Amino acid sequence: ESGNIELEITKFNFSQVVDNIKTMFYEDTKQKNIEIIFQNEVKDDCYYGDFTRVQQILMNLVSNAIKFTEQG
Repeated sequence: ESGNIELEITKFNFSQVVDNIKTMFYEDTKQKNIEIIFQNEVKDDCYYGDFTRVQQILMNLVSNAIKFTEQG
């Protein structure tokens, strides 16, 4: 409401974010008969940042990709 976002900076594993997103959108991709391929070439998988915000951003991107993909 105030226009401020408070970030919660913690150490997190990026692969965990990707795995969560795969699980969340599994049924959506199955229903549309599409496949999402995640390619993670990150060597050091520990990051500091806001796990929740990073996950929300990627969820929005994946959700839009599913919504606007007819096949593939």
